[in-house]
Amino acid sequence: MRRREGAVRVGLVGQFGYRNFGNEASLDAALGLLRDHGGADPVVLTDAPDVARRERGLPAWPLSSPSVPRGGWRGGLGKLADVRQAWRVVGRLDAVLVPGTGILEGHAVHPWGPPFTLACYGIVARLRRRPFVLLSVGADGLGGPVTRALLRVVLRTATSVTTRDEGSADVVADGGAPRPRVVPDLAFALPLPPPDEAVSGRPRVAVGVVRFDWCAPAEGRDEYLSRTVRLVRSVVAQGMDVVLVGGDGADAPTARAVEEVVADPAHVVLAPVESFAGLERVLRGTRAMVAVRYHNLVAAVRCGIPAVSLGYGPKQRWLLQRFGDPVRAHAVDDFDPELVARQVVAVAAATDVPDESSGRALQEARSELATQARQVARLLGLSPVLPATTALPATTAEPLGGRVLGEVVR
Repeated sequence: MRRREGAVRVGLVGQFGYRNFGNEASLDAALGLLRDHGGADPVVLTDAPDVARRERGLPAWPLSSPSVPRGGWRGGLGKLADVRQAWRVVGRLDAVLVPGTGILEGHAVHPWGPPFTLACYGIVARLRRRPFVLLSVGADGLGGPVTRALLRVVLRTATSVTTRDEGSADVVADGGAPRPRVVPDLAFALPLPPPDEAVSGRPRVAVGVVRFDWCAPAEGRDEYLSRTVRLVRSVVAQGMDVVLVGGDGADAPTARAVEEVVADPAHVVLAPVESFAGLERVLRGTRAMVAVRYHNLVAAVRCGIPAVSLGYGPKQRWLLQRFGDPVRAHAVDDFDPELVARQVVAVAAATDVPDESSGRALQEARSELATQARQVARLLGLSPVLPATTALPATTAEPLGGRVLGEVVR
């Protein structure tokens, strides 16, 4: 796709094109932000550019050098080539945005993967005088010393940073960077799903599952499967049906395994979800959710259904501190299936009473994200795309994050 004359070319950095619902929802939100303002040409920056290009019909460039062999002694040469790739890519852009996701998390991340790549882009953006903006990102302070050092480089080279929760902001500040402003996860800015559909028969709850050897040692997989089966059977025994869902394409085998072991097709079914929007469609008509993936929890909040979390890091608890009850946050590697079942059945039975506080929190989140969108547009020199008869909203000069933003440097 040829660049439009005078358009601001914005690179959107992330692990896109890998069938992770949360990452793709974050990209959708960022693309919506740019689409709602004139004069921006987005470019998806990912190491799966062919997938992103095919699925979205947008320009997509590789983050890392695509022509260098990887592994063994050649790894160092590959990283040098990645630095050159970052220099070339940033040179063709007017700004670099990191749209949400847990990009600053060190849990289950190799330091020479995303942390190194992101640090390269931060340094190059600084050298080439391009804005490098991190929007509503997650951080957990985990990972080894190399990972943490690289992520500190990312923060110090950023033009501005906002984090998606108070816990991530604390992690950033503890690492020595200025404490960023908190702006909720970008997926909250997506159009809200329609109201729940009435479902006859037994009430339904959604149970999210995860490919467990991704977020913990592989030897814990059987124990996780056993606990999840006990949880599902306990929910069914208390008079509710279960729909099993994932939050990433890699979760499907685990979901099928749970369905096969439970072997109760009258009360337990597997929903073949392929996207964040598809997940929210499944959640319509359910009374509650057990969420493992972070963005499954976000989807539950957006759909207005209560959730119990089985987290593989602190981020799920941080989210429930604002949008639910942190008492319902458990660790995925040692949760009590019967306790979780009692909690989810209790909140499912109480859904006839509207949770006004959660509804207010959701609207506040969307308002904060709208303010952030206006600030990003101001940084990029963009204007809202509105009908001619509609007055433009007032904008503010407040900073997007810890530093006052300047104009785009071309």
